[in-house]
Amino acid sequence: MVNLGLIGGFLLILAWLPTTLRTIRDKRSRTDLIFDILFFFGAFLLIFYSWEINDPVFVVLNIVAALVAAVNLYYIPRKYSKLRKDVEEAEIAVHLKKRKRKH
Repeated sequence: MVNLGLIGGFLLILAWLPTTLRTIRDKRSRTDLIFDILFFFGAFLLIFYSWEINDPVFVVLNIVAALVAAVNLYYIPRKYSKLRKDVEEAEIAVHLKKRKRKH
């Protein structure tokens, strides 16, 4: 049964790997802030539970899950600051077009 758990854990980690690598490469998270917060704290609490029930498969899986969520949380502020910058640039462009029309 432990082997089955290890395979399942490996597949879950493998599923998250492309998204996490893209987040690191782009320095921008594509996941939702609330999702990442809940996911991080859920995985973090499950680490202690898994330790308490002496289940090494779930200890490792939840450590990796918490790390993945932490990576996304690290890059979330950058996501919103980029969005804010894009909005500001669009507002400036609109303002400049209006000024051009007046002259």
